[in-house]
Amino acid sequence: MFHADERDVLKMPLVNQPGETWEYGINIDWAGIVLERATGVKLNDWMQKHIMEPLKLQNVNLIPTDSMKKELAYMHQRWPGSSEAEERDHIYREPIIAETEEEKKRLFQSGGGGAYARPTDYVQILAALLNDGKSPTTGAQILKPETVEAMWENQVKEMPDFARVGIPAAKREQTNPSPEYVADSTVCACVIFADRHF
Repeated sequence: MFHADERDVLKMPLVNQPGETWEYGINIDWAGIVLERATGVKLNDWMQKHIMEPLKLQNVNLIPTDSMKKELAYMHQRWPGSSEAEERDHIYREPIIAETEEEKKRLFQSGGGGAYARPTDYVQILAALLNDGKSPTTGAQILKPETVEAMWENQVKEMPDFARVGIPAAKREQTNPSPEYVADSTVCACVIFADRHF
């Protein structure tokens, strides 16, 4: 379970040198930290101003609002050999249980896996990406077309199939291994941050 503490990210060791190999990790958490330090603005506040407000999305947030908490879906899991699924606690639960402004202020705003959203809102972000960075609903341009184009290009030229490797189950009780993985939200988030001028 991730405890929404920036120190959890800051103390993680570097597993590979940049450009050496691809591995799913905390890179987008680091991108969020860099954005916060470069702008002096907390990640969630920056995302609200530059992405959610232009897209008119009120239910995408790193710290779920009270109304979002009431509609929160929970993870369910079927254990090997069982036909019954059971409800599990959220892996990233600290933002859910934070009540006071002081508790919310202490939370690490995870760029790599901390957003809560309705699926209908999340697809509005995807729709803008598929429309050259422009929302088909609001007309807001959240990314330059050339930035979106770069998202679909291999960014590690010397490793043309870097994202086509199998993903081992890091926590067997939470995932199933995937034989091939062709896309990664990490690339999308990294490009979104890179398109903004601070």
